[in-house]
Amino acid sequence: MDKTEKSEFNLPLDGYDVVLANPPFSGSVDRDRIVDDVKVGSTTATEILFLKYMLNSVKIGGRCGVVVPEGILERPSGAHIELRRQLIENNEIEAIISFPSGVFLPYATVKTSVIIFKKGGSTKDILFLNVENDGYKMDANHETPINKDDLPEIISLFKNRKKLKVDWLSRESDKDWHEKWWVANLEEINRDEFNLSASQYRPQNSTTIQNFQLNQDLEKLIESNLLSNEILNNLKLGVAKLFSELELNENNNWVEKVKLKEVATVGSGNGFPISYQGKKEGELPFYKVSDMNTVGNEMYMFTSNNYISIADKSQLRATLFPKETIIFPKIGAAIATNKKRILTQDSCFDNNVMGLTASNKIKPLYLYALLLNKNISDFASDSNPPSIRKSKVEDWIINVPSIEVQNKFEEKFVLLVELIKNESIILQNSKKLFDSFLGKYFSLF
Repeated sequence: MDKTEKSEFNLPLDGYDVVLANPPFSGSVDRDRIVDDVKVGSTTATEILFLKYMLNSVKIGGRCGVVVPEGILERPSGAHIELRRQLIENNEIEAIISFPSGVFLPYATVKTSVIIFKKGGSTKDILFLNVENDGYKMDANHETPINKDDLPEIISLFKNRKKLKVDWLSRESDKDWHEKWWVANLEEINRDEFNLSASQYRPQNSTTIQNFQLNQDLEKLIESNLLSNEILNNLKLGVAKLFSELELNENNNWVEKVKLKEVATVGSGNGFPISYQGKKEGELPFYKVSDMNTVGNEMYMFTSNNYISIADKSQLRATLFPKETIIFPKIGAAIATNKKRILTQDSCFDNNVMGLTASNKIKPLYLYALLLNKNISDFASDSNPPSIRKSKVEDWIINVPSIEVQNKFEEKFVLLVELIKNESIILQNSKKLFDSFLGKYFSLF
């Protein structure tokens, strides 16, 4: 938008001195409504377009503070990488403040960060500030005050950011790091495709896995490569045990047994021609079974190897499954892997995948817990290759408690995540520590 157009709309001709924003996440805009000024590749993702608009709207020397979902900082799509490149090369990033999953509960569980930058110049290094507690209990409502609050310290650290960068260069790098801040230089950032996620650069202690920021889920912990699959399996068992414990304690609130199709929709994906595969940009992920093996997709689906546009979806006549649909393999040997994953945005998937979409009678996390207790091979035929029939899944008999009890489950699930997140897990004692987590957790009933 040139100065003449800005004048017509009474906008400051040189841009704003300060921009503060919390733009919408996980949305999309019709392609024909996107003006050239905010285009980044072919993306229609609102979080990318809004951030690009902010980059354009700040005057040289002006400052911006914006809340972004973690995907903006780390996703490997062409549009995400290009936006991060522009942010780094044309602005001075003063700090990135990492928040834990759930700070926007009860409205959203997505993990977020705040980017603070000054327009103009370029970024030489980045200060990362880590918030683990924001003064409120991290439960489903996120409204109960607690004594732990990192925000005053984080504010003080930000004000002293220049000194911190000097201190970082003079630190003893072979010693364990327990501070709420750290620094990454431009060389490191460029090497990692301009990845701006705080956890990417957090110094690791020699004998422990630090309190990783989770991307809304338990299994994100295994991204460290130091955390064994045994712990991952134990975490799954912990969720399943939570479900069982809830059943014992809340039996007066259970309704009669129902078929799954009474509380959820079962759907299969669509054919995915090779000519449409391999695109790294587009509004919609198009998942295949292999995407369930991608690091970071161990419980929630964050990354796809294939993306399609809205126009592609129409041409393919592909079904769009809503966020929080639970997916699993439905054909072949992959059934035996017993994988279950949760969509983090509206998505498509191919005809080797089946999905369960919860109605308003059942909470998605509760449905996920039910499925954790189920071996999906039980749904499979004896044919070669085996396959899962929709009707057999629909007729699965389940117990569904009141929504009140399901809400309690959701609160306890989030609490279980936080208990695990806020403990240091010593590898050689992983089982003992996990048992102690469960002991702490179930004492809360």
